[in-house]
Amino acid sequence: MIHDDPGQPPRPSALTLEELRTVLDSAELRRTLFFSRHARLRSSDRNITYEDVVQVCLTGGFNRAPRYENENWKYEVKGKDLDEGLTTVVIAVDNDVDKCWVTIITVF
Repeated sequence: MIHDDPGQPPRPSALTLEELRTVLDSAELRRTLFFSRHARLRSSDRNITYEDVVQVCLTGGFNRAPRYENENWKYEVKGKDLDEGLTTVVIAVDNDVDKCWVTIITVF
C-alpha cells in the first residue's frame, strides 16, 4: 500500500469518468488541452487528429484504473475515433481550483 508523505498535502481523489469528461470538455473549450511533444509526433505518425482525441476523450471509457504520478492523475481512455477506429489516449490532469491543465501524453 502506498501512503501519502506526511509532510505533503493530501493528494486529490481521482476523477470519475463523468468528471473527467466534464474537465476535458471544459479544457478543450478554454484551450487548456495540450499535446506533449511525444503525443504530437505519435498522433501524426498514427494519423490521429486533435478531433479524434477529443472524440475518444468525451465518449470513451477507462482502459485501466487512474494512476497518480508526478503530482497529477493519469488516465487511459479508450474509444472510437471519428473514423470508428479504436484509439487509446493517455492523459495527465492538473485540476487545480484556479486552473485546469490537461496534457495528452500519448495516443495509440
